[in-house]
Amino acid sequence: MLIYLHYTLGSHGLLAAMQEQYGDRTFSLGQVDADPSRCVLFDLSNRPDTVFNAGVDADQLTGLVNLQSFNVEKSERQLLRQRLANALDDAKNYGVKTELMLTRNDNNATVMLTSWEEPQQFERWETGPGYEPLLKYSAPGPAYFHDNFVMDED
Repeated sequence: MLIYLHYTLGSHGLLAAMQEQYGDRTFSLGQVDADPSRCVLFDLSNRPDTVFNAGVDADQLTGLVNLQSFNVEKSERQLLRQRLANALDDAKNYGVKTELMLTRNDNNATVMLTSWEEPQQFERWETGPGYEPLLKYSAPGPAYFHDNFVMDED
């Protein structure tokens, strides 16, 4: 019986590389429709430890949750992270509740996670001037993943 289930989201290339890196685990890789930038990787190893990087307490994630994962070349990494930090600082002007930027030093992945009371707050931020520098990095494809989730209120 499966007791522990861990998962992460990202592009097909990023998650396939993770599968190879942790060959001692049992993974299942899924893809949304035919879009290779929108994939999920389940760790079905039934182990309490996870190979996926950071976690967030569930009580922090209410309302609209936006997840974006960027995979850029090493030469672009520092500039992207600075632009993400600036965009997250700007998000405070639009009412963001939770903002996280997660990075891994062993690959080029950077994840930005935000949560909002109302979807309109996120939409105003995403179309505002503080978000504009991120548009360069957010073209659909294997280097970028994004999705919005509406969290159930208990």
